[in-house]
Amino acid sequence: MTPARAELIQNLKEQLRRLERQERRADGAAVSTGLAELDRLLPEGGLEPGTLLEWLSAGEGSGAATLALVLAARVQERGAVVIVDERREFFPPAAAALGIALSRTVVVQPAKPRDALWALEQALRSQAVGVAMAWTEKLNDRAFRRLQLAAEAGGSLGFLLRLAACRATPSWAAARFLVQAVPLVGQTFLSASAGKNARPATSSSSRPLGEGRDPSPGRRLRIELLHRRGGQSGGAVELELCDEAGVVHLVSRVADPASARRAARA
Repeated sequence: MTPARAELIQNLKEQLRRLERQERRADGAAVSTGLAELDRLLPEGGLEPGTLLEWLSAGEGSGAATLALVLAARVQERGAVVIVDERREFFPPAAAALGIALSRTVVVQPAKPRDALWALEQALRSQAVGVAMAWTEKLNDRAFRRLQLAAEAGGSLGFLLRLAACRATPSWAAARFLVQAVPLVGQTFLSASAGKNARPATSSSSRPLGEGRDPSPGRRLRIELLHRRGGQSGGAVELELCDEAGVVHLVSRVADPASARRAARA
């Protein structure tokens, strides 16, 4: 074992032990995202502890990482947030603007993919962690299964940020979503905000956890359900994210193609 890996292991173990002494787990019920239409696409109608969710990025600046951080803030009351930041792109001020409480956040920066997977697994197994998230571009079936079992054992929620090409590979996640940016014709923020933990932003040009820079203070994201536990798929929602205010608004719910075809034949 290299000195760097030994230090990573020791530091993470110490931080998790400290958090386990401080944190008190809430019940295991699913947590609403704050947006009913997005909840309907999720298993159990919300963010369910003890499961993995995949957020596949359709391209640079798709908004997948930003969306994951916004949703992580929704469940932070259940435990700490652990960011496995192998890319070293996590920007704390931007995360705080999206509602992440930095005082209850652990950032791990492993040097190798193997160490990143180990850190993610340990975080998911910890009773003190509410949500653990990481970029996991290469993930074989065995490692994926270990992460799923770790989430079940710890009762934590795992967010896996991956490339769109991963949609062709098997998944142990409770749900897999494709997130892509939609061009904004005009900024119109509609419906109710999901930001119960939202805070005023200090910077709108940051790149939280791998996000591409976007010169606009607002972005529209399309979140498409590719697969959900039980074999269900189809359906999508469009959201607008205001980076400056750190809030998310529902734009519309897009019917799944099968439903649209059935309605056309009726």
